[in-house]
Amino acid sequence: MSLHPETVVIVICKAPEYGRVKTRLAREIGDDKALRVYALMTATLFTNLGSSVFYDICPCVDGNIHLIHAGTVEAIAQRGGALGERICNAIRDCSSYKKTIVIGSDTPNITSDIIHQAIHALDAADVVIGPSVDGGYYLIGMKQPDESIFDEIPWSTDAVFTATCSKLQAAGCSFKVLPTLRDIDTLEDLQAVMPELLSEH
Repeated sequence: MSLHPETVVIVICKAPEYGRVKTRLAREIGDDKALRVYALMTATLFTNLGSSVFYDICPCVDGNIHLIHAGTVEAIAQRGGALGERICNAIRDCSSYKKTIVIGSDTPNITSDIIHQAIHALDAADVVIGPSVDGGYYLIGMKQPDESIFDEIPWSTDAVFTATCSKLQAAGCSFKVLPTLRDIDTLEDLQAVMPELLSEH
């Protein structure tokens, strides 16, 4: 069996297909521009993650898996219905790693430094979580998959982070909170985080 790092970073993403990505943003800037922005966002994210001896990068794709040409290991397909189920299945699919960190493609300003902070946090804590400005989270990491963390979470609301923390506390899990970052879901988000993408052609 080939050797690999003890940590995997799973990137929950969509295949860059017209009309299927950044749908909220598309209502403000159109599907053509939204697709172009999404492609640039994901490229920026994978560039920021870089190539590290400390972690593998595994895209977990909704849509045509063959349209994603990134990561350091073979991409996997998303499985399941609700987001929590898909995250949990992705963690199971990468069970050969000691530490699993899951991030979304909506936060292109995640850096390798953030990933290293998460890896170190898992040396002492059961779970690490990175809150988003909108009340969700951009990163969750753990050493063992725990479905209960994702049960009955009000996904796509501003209560996702607080509800998840309540779940962790109720389960007796220790957890570390990372710095807050901003997702890109709307034109306002894009202008705040990466306005240069609006001028890309």
